[in-house]
Amino acid sequence: MDKDTIKKVSEVARLNLTDEELTDFGKDFDSILDYFSKLHDEKLKDLPSKETASVLRNDETSIDNVIPEKILDNAPEKENNLYKVPKGSK
Repeated sequence: MDKDTIKKVSEVARLNLTDEELTDFGKDFDSILDYFSKLHDEKLKDLPSKETASVLRNDETSIDNVIPEKILDNAPEKENNLYKVPKGSK
């Protein structure tokens, strides 16, 4: 990666880099891009295939046996069957 491109990237990222740091980052970026290139060239079809199943659950809620008083037992302060919290600062 050339020095001008690295300088533009560093400006977008709001990094104030010295010329020496630009050179060091250039080497780092080149090695990272080389690694991604190697990953891209790998034959993914040779990898063993696994069936993928959804690991996400359906969103389920249950409020059938919820007793507000039991929930409020853990509240440091309560008022009118509600949690009482300190007023926000202005």
